[in-house]
Amino acid sequence: MNADSRVVAYDDSNGAYAARLWWMLRWLGHDDVAVLDGGMRRWLQLGLPLTEDVPAPTPGNFIAQPRPGMVVSAPAVLTAASDPSARVLDARAPERYRGEVEPIDKVAGHIPGARNILSE
Repeated sequence: MNADSRVVAYDDSNGAYAARLWWMLRWLGHDDVAVLDGGMRRWLQLGLPLTEDVPAPTPGNFIAQPRPGMVVSAPAVLTAASDPSARVLDARAPERYRGEVEPIDKVAGHIPGARNILSE
């Protein structure tokens, strides 16, 4: 990837993986990145072309420069969660937020004071 490359991220799920890649590239200093609206599912619905060709990798000139202002510490999140002027949003499925189902984390539930983005 070059520093001036346009990156379009997509996945075949609900967009969470594409959004994660979008955030990660922005955190690393690459600004020209977008998420494909509707992802692979929408692409297929529109009947747009696909290929099985795998391009050969080529070296790029992008140099990661992490942006420390895009991450926050756990104590800062706890402080924000109790501050009425701030929002801590949990982007997971509502049932995971409520602690009813937990397929990934060792402990179910959410950060005290956090709100679920899908329940707002």
